Amino acid sequence: MQLRVSVHRLRSRVLDDQLRAEVGEFASLCALCAASAMSLGQYPQGRIPDDQKDAAIAQLQAQIVRISDTYAQLTELLGVHLRRELDRRFLVAPDREHEHPR
Repeated sequence: MQLRVSVHRLRSRVLDDQLRAEVGEFASLCALCAASAMSLGQYPQGRIPDDQKDAAIAQLQAQIVRISDTYAQLTELLGVHLRRELDRRFLVAPDREHEHPR
């Protein structure tokens, strides 16, 4: 729950439309995967019928791959924006004694 609140808070604070959309996509995929996993709990004592196990596992694995890919895209985009912001702040900083680490 705390993670969900943090991600939604991040989404509401991000000014860039593309980054906000990526955060939203990531949050949606995580919610979908959580709902899929929770739906497996409907079976008595967590026993999924044999004829549904392979499909359930395949579905969860596909969702995990999508979440991983979306996370990688999101962190790359976030890194681009952070580097741009740090570069911008360094360029306007009044104290230029220290070298900008690269």
